[in-house]
Amino acid sequence: MKLKLESARKIKGITAEKMAEAIGVSKDTYVRLEKNPETFRIDQMIKICVELNMKMDDLDLFYRLKAPEMSMR
Repeated sequence: MKLKLESARKIKGITAEKMAEAIGVSKDTYVRLEKNPETFRIDQMIKICVELNMKMDDLDLFYRLKAPEMSMR
C-alpha cells in the first residue's frame, strides 16, 4: 500500500519544519508542496525519500494527477 507524503512523514516522526529544511524551502512552501506533491522537483523528492528512508515507489506522490484522455481513432 502506498502512503501519502504527509502520512509517511508523520509515521516517521518528522516535522514539516525538518523536511522543509532538508529540501531547502520554508515550512510554508513545504506544506503547500506536500498538499500538491506533483509540484515537487525530482531533486526535492530524492531528498525527501532519503529523509523518510523510503523509495519513491512506496509513496503515493501523484494521487492528484489524472490519466490523459485517449481517443480511439
